[in-house]
Amino acid sequence: MFTLGVPAIYYSCMTALVPDDRVGAATAGGQLTLNIGGLVAPPAFGYLVDTAGYATGWYALGTCTLVAALFVGRLAVSPRLR
Repeated sequence: MFTLGVPAIYYSCMTALVPDDRVGAATAGGQLTLNIGGLVAPPAFGYLVDTAGYATGWYALGTCTLVAALFVGRLAVSPRLR
């Protein structure tokens, strides 16, 4: 099972990464991002597949995933968060 698939684990990991006075903002931002991603990504992927083909759609999805992982990794090692 994917670790961040359970909301309680997702939020406990998020709160471990941010200072105590920023937990509310972090969880609100995380929830907003999850909702927007769930609403925007499937139609955008479908549009890209319809216009450019499946290979382009999957490459774009993989690239976005890699960029997001690098961004999260950068945030995790940021000295401002400690």
